[in-house]
Amino acid sequence: MIRFRSIASIAVRLTICGLTACSGDSTPASAPSASPAPSTHWRVLAPLADGPRQEVGVAALAGEIYVIGGFDESNAAVADVEAYNPTTNTWRRVAPLPMALHHPNVAAARGRIYVVGALTTGFAATGVVYEYDPGANAWAARASMPSGTERGAAATASIGARIYVAGGARGVAVNDFSVYDSTTNTWESLPALPTAREHFFAVTSGTRIITIGGRTGSLVAQVEIFDTATNQWTTGAPLPTPRGGHMGSIISGRVHVLGGEGNAAPGSNGVFAVHEVYDIANNAWTTAEQMRTPRHGTQAVTVDNALYAIGGGTQQGFAATAVNEAFAP
Repeated sequence: MIRFRSIASIAVRLTICGLTACSGDSTPASAPSASPAPSTHWRVLAPLADGPRQEVGVAALAGEIYVIGGFDESNAAVADVEAYNPTTNTWRRVAPLPMALHHPNVAAARGRIYVVGALTTGFAATGVVYEYDPGANAWAARASMPSGTERGAAATASIGARIYVAGGARGVAVNDFSVYDSTTNTWESLPALPTAREHFFAVTSGTRIITIGGRTGSLVAQVEIFDTATNQWTTGAPLPTPRGGHMGSIISGRVHVLGGEGNAAPGSNGVFAVHEVYDIANNAWTTAEQMRTPRHGTQAVTVDNALYAIGGGTQQGFAATAVNEAFAP
């Protein structure tokens, strides 16, 4: 399969808690991480077929999990897209993105997958929007993000045909909040995210978009919730362990928040293993079994009551892995 790359190797490091990593990112990418502990809740599955990737987009559609773009093991941006079938534990290659992208904002809607903004060469924000049709195995360009709202490393969530994009990075963390209507192919600005941040995620619960953590010059713990019915933001109980580049998804009404970057503990490689669970109904946090392989720079999705964590970086900054693991309560 042909890989579409940007520059041969991107070795960008920004200031403390910038776009790629928090400060102290000096450990070689080859440094080993601690052996994971045995687990009764985590399963080790078939790794990414095309090798390690991080800063990817991930979306679940029709029982498959798509891993989109990102950086490979040589720190080059790629256009690769792979689809994983949890039932058969197998991978297949699908049509690549029209261009190499990393930190893409990805969501599924109307039986299709959408990239709604991303970062590209030199960590520049782009507002490109691509729609993937699984029946045709093809990507098509759609209406770009309005000029001045381009961003990557944002939090995305979909309700029906509408894809919500919160925050993200455009040189610095921003508080833009907008929605893309995949039926009308149009964009609409919404009330700004209360806390500007990037490298975080969002989930959908009924009419609400729940955003958790992230970073903006420093790690943040904010949980901010937008109700699409009232068009207003409210605040939830803060994330117990502030972090960026973490992943999360909902299982049975609870948001599982795992991994992330910015861990200053000795021997951590800068990455968190912590697993915290937000009970949406009770607005309360508990802890759960740590990640088997601590990571940042990917996203999690839920399929059939199991959460899948695929790829990512095993240490602060660049250290891509092909690991594929699933957690079931």
